[in-house]
Amino acid sequence: MSQLTYQRPTEPAEAIIEVKKSRFIAQAFPITTEKEAKAIIANVKSQTPNANHHCSAFIINSPFSSGGYGFSDDGEPSGTAGRPMYSVIAGAGIGQVCVVVTRFFGGTKLGTGGLVRAYSASVREVLNQLTLESVKPLIEAELRFAYPHSSNVESILHNSSATITQQTFTDEVTLTISMEESQEQDLLTRLQDACKGQLIIRSSR
Repeated sequence: MSQLTYQRPTEPAEAIIEVKKSRFIAQAFPITTEKEAKAIIANVKSQTPNANHHCSAFIINSPFSSGGYGFSDDGEPSGTAGRPMYSVIAGAGIGQVCVVVTRFFGGTKLGTGGLVRAYSASVREVLNQLTLESVKPLIEAELRFAYPHSSNVESILHNSSATITQQTFTDEVTLTISMEESQEQDLLTRLQDACKGQLIIRSSR
């Protein structure tokens, strides 16, 4: 099954809300890897070390996929910050994003329900500030072929917008490629022709 179209940010954004004198600073950043997300979270923490909490949530790829995400309550009661933040992002259909909410405690406890509402509201506010672009649906296919066909296959892939996400070399070559749904039929046909009908294809459909 092909993935659904989703949105991703093109540049960072920031929003600030106040709830019972507690200040919540939400920052959103474009990302493509978990390493980038962790570096951003660490950087935000280093910039405001006197804050009480730096809660976070990130989605590396599509918000509709079953993996590639993470979240942290950073000392807030379990389940009151990171997961609600992630739920707001995924529910908005936004991927490739990392959101960090920095909290400065105002002296009044919000309770678990109040924290969930405050962190969720912070994320909604910063998501509203984002400049977004659509990501076209991508599908994956596994290709298996003999070594003599390698140069032809690589040439075709190099001149397309497809991306090789995994490759294995045993007694034959196995490539996993990611491509736009609209180019699947044409690309796979050209690859099959280049391999003289000896290409084994396993699609993610």
